[in-house]
Amino acid sequence: MKRFTSGLLMALFISLCPAFRASAQPTIEALRSLDPTAEELLTRVKEALPDTSIALTARMEARTQRGKREKTCKVEMLLDWGRETPAARYTISDAFGQPLERLDITWPEGGQPAFAYFTGKDLDPAEVPVLTEPIDGFDFTWADLSLGFLWWPGGRVSGMEKNRGRLCYVVDIPAPDEATNDYAGVRVWIDPEVNMLLQAEGYDHQGERMRKLQVKSFKKVDELWTIQDIDVTSYPSRHKTILRVQDVEAEPPPAEQDASDPAQTHAESDIES
Repeated sequence: MKRFTSGLLMALFISLCPAFRASAQPTIEALRSLDPTAEELLTRVKEALPDTSIALTARMEARTQRGKREKTCKVEMLLDWGRETPAARYTISDAFGQPLERLDITWPEGGQPAFAYFTGKDLDPAEVPVLTEPIDGFDFTWADLSLGFLWWPGGRVSGMEKNRGRLCYVVDIPAPDEATNDYAGVRVWIDPEVNMLLQAEGYDHQGERMRKLQVKSFKKVDELWTIQDIDVTSYPSRHKTILRVQDVEAEPPPAEQDASDPAQTHAESDIES
């Protein structure tokens, strides 16, 4: 079966990396000797996803610079990696569960991703918005939720840095003209031990930081490590939106399902600050 290379929150959300906390990272010298290209690193992040369907439910909360809560919504993500044509669906609802908007993405083999957008309580078809503009009232964009910038071409490795206690490659990815309005590009920090994205920052054409996406903590459900908390901060206002994953449901192929053992084990882990 073909592996799905979609949005994780795409590559952020699910990774089979039980050794994330326990493994000793290689030294800077060892990483420098490997000399991977940006394309190789980004491909590894996308390929870290399991070949199965994943349903996630999350709470998204906008806060002022001082931490006062302004707005809350529910986010549902269905990442169907097992289909012949891989697909993802992101639905945003208000605090009472009424749908507000939805973005569907499909990845035809060998082609560019295709988008379909729906809005209103009846989720009527509408024109696809600019994916790098903030979702109404929040700091997250559709590009943040789908991590669409991982598919932008022309990236380059600009160095290595520690990010939240983890040694990472730093990759700069220019924004395609058709993909964005104000974004000139995105800088991402990739942990090569587990092939996960720990942070991303969007910059404007003057080189000023516009937005920072940062993974804050992980949660283990059975053998899957998932992102539990992600913060997105807008600049210069420092307005912040927090996305907290509340439920993850993995759907293995029918032949591998074991209905006699529905129990789940949970563990949580913060990234070192």
